[in-house]
Amino acid sequence: MLTIGDKLPDFTVPVQQGVNALPAGETLSQDAFPGKWKVLFYWPKDFTFVCPTEIVGYAGLKGDFEDRDAVLIGASTDTAHVHLAWRKSDPDLAAADFPWLADNGGVLASQLGILDKNEHVAFRATFIIDPDNVIQAVQVSRDVIARFVAEGPTEAELQAAKSNLVGGFALRIDSNRKLLDNVANIAWNRLPLDYLNTWTRQIERVSAADVQRAMARVLQPERMVTVVVGAAP
Repeated sequence: MLTIGDKLPDFTVPVQQGVNALPAGETLSQDAFPGKWKVLFYWPKDFTFVCPTEIVGYAGLKGDFEDRDAVLIGASTDTAHVHLAWRKSDPDLAAADFPWLADNGGVLASQLGILDKNEHVAFRATFIIDPDNVIQAVQVSRDVIARFVAEGPTEAELQAAKSNLVGGFALRIDSNRKLLDNVANIAWNRLPLDYLNTWTRQIERVSAADVQRAMARVLQPERMVTVVVGAAP
């Protein structure tokens, strides 16, 4: 995922704004709004429950952004026609008068590193971009954590994690200091004395359901707070 200090990638993406006309192939590129800061935010899908409140909330700040020489740009992986239909279905969305990128191919979302490749939707994310198109702040939502708590990892994700842990086990004990740290861990947590001998076998036995239960026990996404660090416009 792109982060603070990275350059906004070049892009040309269909865009939709207003409710008075059908989309006619309008596009927006990285060169739009020269000299302006840009607040680019993605939501996963149109016609969903949470997204309208987020969009309307941003729309309420549009004047504050303009006072700071910043423009507001919304985006999702829906088409321009779906954007228009959603605006027309809700007066508050119809009044949210700023451009919505129709990143239906997920090209920009993929370049930004926020595309869920299984669902082909973007994660909920916000990028604050300076007039030189350098990213100065990033916020990505709790959607990934919430999915893990609700569903656990996919089989592919679980196998990748196991391979990384088991394959890197030798690096956990390749110095006297690391051996001492492991001995201290065994003593402090009252682990079995054969803990290191059986560690890789225990990892191999972990199931996706085990991970889901563990994460559900210790994580509460709805109570998490996201802190964004970066330069302010």
